[in-house]
Amino acid sequence: MTRFDPEGRKKLNLMAVRKYRRKNKELVKMSARKHYWGYKAQIKEYLQKTSTKTRIEEWKKKHRKINREFLDNYKKLHGCTRCGMKDYRCIDFHHIGKKNFCLGIAVGACLSINLIEKEIENCVLLCKNCHGILHWDERKREEKIDTP
Repeated sequence: MTRFDPEGRKKLNLMAVRKYRRKNKELVKMSARKHYWGYKAQIKEYLQKTSTKTRIEEWKKKHRKINREFLDNYKKLHGCTRCGMKDYRCIDFHHIGKKNFCLGIAVGACLSINLIEKEIENCVLLCKNCHGILHWDERKREEKIDTP
């Protein structure tokens, strides 16, 4: 086994940890208890200081940020499918299939990343110019069909 073998190093480390724990059972027990009760006290103090509404708002704020970062990273990675523009600030999601929900609303509603990914499958990325042109063309086509 070489020192650069990650699996071998993991096994050695695990064996050393087990050996230490066998030799120092009481010390490990005390350390675990101390950590658990200290952590439990921190949680209890936090729950007493903050209201449920505040905790929910904190959770929502955190998940909105996560969802927004996910969508921004997706836009940065792919860019516009028509013109190739990569500036994520100018990219929109255009639904080509069935639209279950707007992705902007998904961020505000703190929906899960899995749901957002499923909705993205029904979309293409277009820059604002290409998106506007596409909808303008669609409206013109509908006007031509409606007129006798």
